Amino acid sequence: MKKSLIALAVAGALTAPMIAQADATLYGIAQFRGVAEDDKSFNSKMAKTRLGVKGTVDNDIEGLTTGFQFEWEFDGNGSATSATNSSSVAMRKSNVYMKGDFGILSLGRQNNPANPAEAMTDILGNDSAAFHMNPDRLGNVVAYVTPTFGGFHAVAAVISEGSSDTDSDALGADDVDATVLAVNWAGAGFGVAAAITNVEGGTTTANVDGSAVTYSASADAFVATTAAAEVADFDIITAGVNYTGIENVYLAASYSKKDTDGTSVEPETIDLAASYTMGKTTLAAIYSVHDTDVSGEDDQEQFLVGVRYALGAKASVGVDYASYNSDAEDAGKNDTLTLEYTLSF
Repeated sequence: MKKSLIALAVAGALTAPMIAQADATLYGIAQFRGVAEDDKSFNSKMAKTRLGVKGTVDNDIEGLTTGFQFEWEFDGNGSATSATNSSSVAMRKSNVYMKGDFGILSLGRQNNPANPAEAMTDILGNDSAAFHMNPDRLGNVVAYVTPTFGGFHAVAAVISEGSSDTDSDALGADDVDATVLAVNWAGAGFGVAAAITNVEGGTTTANVDGSAVTYSASADAFVATTAAAEVADFDIITAGVNYTGIENVYLAASYSKKDTDGTSVEPETIDLAASYTMGKTTLAAIYSVHDTDVSGEDDQEQFLVGVRYALGAKASVGVDYASYNSDAEDAGKNDTLTLEYTLSF
């Protein structure tokens, strides 16, 4: 608890002067979920407790915008019988940027440039994006975003995690540990996004966040699955499209595929999503299929339906139900009913 309080105090002490001297916005989200999952007891929890600050600071160069964004995640649960929660504070985003006619140069922990394609079908809550392959954010990033021309822009990002032993084969020993190239276009009611992520392999002696063998949905990171494992280079190819040209209707599809050096196994995921809004009520559905490409294994499938009711511009309640086939259940997924209450500011 002391470490958490110290971390929060330091964060407040560091950001307070910046907020006072900059054009800054404080924002956050709080979400409570009641989760009824097959083969597990009911769980009532704070699923999201986030606080962030973003803004710009003055500079002396005409046409140049210099800005920042910091965002923290707090564990709102901990021990149910404890008066306080002693869990640590997690950093979701920490970046600075420069923006001008040349585009945007963004540095630090930030949204994954490959995420927009998969995010098109991530339209519900607890069980949404069950088979997605990319983490939402990446750290140690240097990213360049082109200006937008005719609805089109591109992003190139380099991830350099750093290592004390550049002669070793360890993960993180390369000057460039991962790269992301992404393109995005919007027009005529359509949105299109595509990306390729390349992660350099090596030898790992512990789980590594950000540059290892596979994407962990629970950790929202690339992690090594086995200690002292040889990790091959791999690519993740992602594409997505959405359509908003019909009033109150949203349609989307996304595709992801992982290609690992030295193996013919190439898992892939397809997601289809749709929603319809009637006043303050939105009905949504997602169908997902994940092909592990492993001999003897059938496709894992999910069907997710949900409804959201807007209590206001920044408050809503909702309910989702996720159903999985037997192959997905064998992989650890369970049918789940989720109730949500969300506030944002």
